[in-house]
Amino acid sequence: MNNTKAKEVLEEMGIEISETDKEYGKMISRLSTELIVYRHEHNLTQKQLAEKLGVNQPYLSKIENGEKNLSMWKIAKIITKLKGSITISFGIAMISREKESQAGKQTDGSGFRSASGF
Repeated sequence: MNNTKAKEVLEEMGIEISETDKEYGKMISRLSTELIVYRHEHNLTQKQLAEKLGVNQPYLSKIENGEKNLSMWKIAKIITKLKGSITISFGIAMISREKESQAGKQTDGSGFRSASGF
């Protein structure tokens, strides 16, 4: 069952999905999509990509289907083996910068108030 269908079933049952669960679902979906796209762009089967990653094909299948909960360490290993990179954004720094800007306070560009802004 895909994530969209699962959400629909839960909503029909009156079960609310937490914001954390929604964010987790987005992350897993993005990871799965990235691996599937990589595999197709490089004309690899699941078995071939699994070998490249040092895992077995059923394990990769579970990752691609969003059924495997990966640690940050495991994600980093995948990224390293595929010679990729990852960007993590909590969306917090941008919000902080916007609030600071609206309040007329100076930041150093990192979302934190600069020394001259104290």
